[in-house]
Amino acid sequence: MTVNAYAASKAAFDGHVAKLNQLAEMLSDAAAGLKSRPGRMSFSNTSGSLPIAARINADSITIDAMGWKGAAQIQEMLARWHELRDILLSRWLALSTDERANVTTPEGAVEYALAAAKDEERRRSNGMLGPLRAFLKPAA
Repeated sequence: MTVNAYAASKAAFDGHVAKLNQLAEMLSDAAAGLKSRPGRMSFSNTSGSLPIAARINADSITIDAMGWKGAAQIQEMLARWHELRDILLSRWLALSTDERANVTTPEGAVEYALAAAKDEERRRSNGMLGPLRAFLKPAA
């Protein structure tokens, strides 16, 4: 694995995190508006009319409905976050010690490396014990 491949996966992951942060800000703004100023909140680019006072005051909150995500879209974004994070962490793990010294260690990398080592240990022990387990299995 090369440092360039790691850098590309880090850029993809960071870009996706930025999208999630934008979504979180939009959801936070909507929650704050619904809680504190429901009479001064509206969505643009959607049907339904509200009184003009809800849309034109200096303290009005307007959210673009075209950018609004439903639960299924948010779930897809979360799944993509996990996918990109796994790619990033596996590429970091594949770097040599010298290469790792020259890049930023991603959050969760140490835990990921430990989990990967445990998985490898389990895989190896299952591979060695598999024939023994089959031999020791009681006859039906």
